[in-house]
Formats: sequence, C-alpha cells, structure tokens
Amino acid sequence: MSVGKFQIIPITEMHDFINQQPALHTEFDEILSRRMIQKINIFEDYLNLEFKSGVDADIEG
Repeated sequence: MSVGKFQIIPITEMHDFINQQPALHTEFDEILSRRMIQKINIFEDYLNLEFKSGVDADIEG
C-alpha cells in the first residue's frame, strides 16, 4: 500500500461520519470535535485550530 492510500482511508471515514451528522449543530458535540480537531493552540488574542484534515483556522477573540 502506498502512503496515498493510507491518507485516503481516514478522509473517507471522516467524510462518511460528517455526512451522518445533523446539518445544524446547536450544542457542543464532543465526539464530532474529537474526530475533527487535531490540536488547539491558545494565544493571547486568538485561537488556532488544527484539523486532522490538515486545515488550520484562526479564531480572533
């Protein structure tokens, strides 16, 4: 198996998991958060979320 196949399997599983979730979340979902978020970095004036997909998002506060 190549490295590419190892990366595709978790992304496919994540895609299926997300599609099973309700379209609108009004409450914190710990299971969904743990499946999607790799790391949260807390800085003085913003948060940085690192998702397992490789995407980063900054949230100013």
